[in-house]
Amino acid sequence: MDKDPQQQQNARAPVPVPASAAVFVAAIDLDALVANYKGHSRIARLEFIAEVCPSLAKESLTLALEDIKASTLNTTKYAALAHRLFDLSGGSYKLDQSWIEETAKVARSKLEKLDAELKNYKSNLIKESIRMGHQDLGDHFYACGDLASALKCYSRTRDYCSTAKNVLDMCFNVIQVSVDQKNFSHVQSYVIKAESTPDPAATPVSATTPAVGTPGSIDTSRQLMLSKLKCCMGLVNLDAGKYKSAARSFLEVGPEIIGRYSEVISATDIANYLTLFSLATFDRADIKSKVIDNPVLKQFLELADPSLREEVLGGFYNARYGVCLEALERLKATFLLDMYLNPHIPHLYSLIRRRAIIQYISPFEAVDLKRMSAAFGGDGSDAAINETELEVAGLVTEGIVKARIDSHNKVLRINKSDQRSVLFDKTIEMGEEYAKQANFLLLRVQMMKQDMFVQAPVSHMSAVLGEEGGRGERQERWGNRLMTNLGRMMG
Repeated sequence: MDKDPQQQQNARAPVPVPASAAVFVAAIDLDALVANYKGHSRIARLEFIAEVCPSLAKESLTLALEDIKASTLNTTKYAALAHRLFDLSGGSYKLDQSWIEETAKVARSKLEKLDAELKNYKSNLIKESIRMGHQDLGDHFYACGDLASALKCYSRTRDYCSTAKNVLDMCFNVIQVSVDQKNFSHVQSYVIKAESTPDPAATPVSATTPAVGTPGSIDTSRQLMLSKLKCCMGLVNLDAGKYKSAARSFLEVGPEIIGRYSEVISATDIANYLTLFSLATFDRADIKSKVIDNPVLKQFLELADPSLREEVLGGFYNARYGVCLEALERLKATFLLDMYLNPHIPHLYSLIRRRAIIQYISPFEAVDLKRMSAAFGGDGSDAAINETELEVAGLVTEGIVKARIDSHNKVLRINKSDQRSVLFDKTIEMGEEYAKQANFLLLRVQMMKQDMFVQAPVSHMSAVLGEEGGRGERQERWGNRLMTNLGRMMG
């Protein structure tokens, strides 16, 4: 078991599978599921749930339409979702045409007003007013659902930023729109820019590292900003399939973000992501130190499903793999309703199961595949045992597990190296290296006793020491320098 599956996973950079065609859930509280989000993120998640879960489609579309009418000016989105709900409800849902007309009128009037104000600011050459004009225009387009125009307006404020706060506001506005567009390469660029923007206040270096001094000296606004950026960077790495990097980003998120970044992510999401990514990529020691014993993460896990901590994390760490995998299977439907996590669930579950198999095998010289199948939740049937055998055979074929399978007796025999021979070989190698170094030292001492040194050619010495050099004290210094260098090379 020489190869680390995480190294192979990083090397492959797996392409996420398409979103599941349909997710079937027995019973779920949709209101509680989306209660931790607001704004465009809440509407987008409800729309996604309607796409992947037919049993929740009507309820999610109804909630999405209510949110659109209550908090946006997005008549286009409202009409599209209303037509879908009309088809699903068999014509029982009635389109609110009066709201569409009134909202469109308000949006046009506000756009004309903001355009006029911006032209006035430009004619007066007031830099801060121009910046605010572009930002207000971007806010308006964002409320109307025109994300492309909103992004252009937010980007234009960059030329009129005069303070670090202005730059950070611009970065977060662009990041927000880019996350909604799922343009994660753009998100990454502006996260890096925001992190490199100096802050006028004395702030902690990390979102999870407390500042030196009294609790009152901690700049929570700076910590919150860093936590938001780490969340966005985690989503960037998740989209790229870099699960270990995503886990590291979320580990740097502080508890101050709980309930304060609901337009992008919730505390429950952070707990879910960290649990899955750590099980798929971290070794057992890291799971214990960085996840289970992490006091900050405990605050996030308390807000998530209780089985996530006790059964999933605890089961995996304590080698109760059947309990862990069974709990993951129960939570799978909830994970599939997450629009960022959905495409990665099959691959993540495969990585977790493979790592569990490797961890189960590692202490033994021989493994009974029948008992192993039962430990992983198998029912003891020949089909379940054969499935386990195929999984192990795949690991052997890839070279992750160094072993041979006795298919007749259903036994896996590990190719253990002879530790005694390995120790002897290492000792002999160290002895030879020591003898070699000792001979170099002895040679150096003998040469120094005999006043031996290597003299460079006269032409070379003249070039180095100058046309008048090459003799006397400078020649002696040159010889001493060569002797010293020779001694260093031999030592």
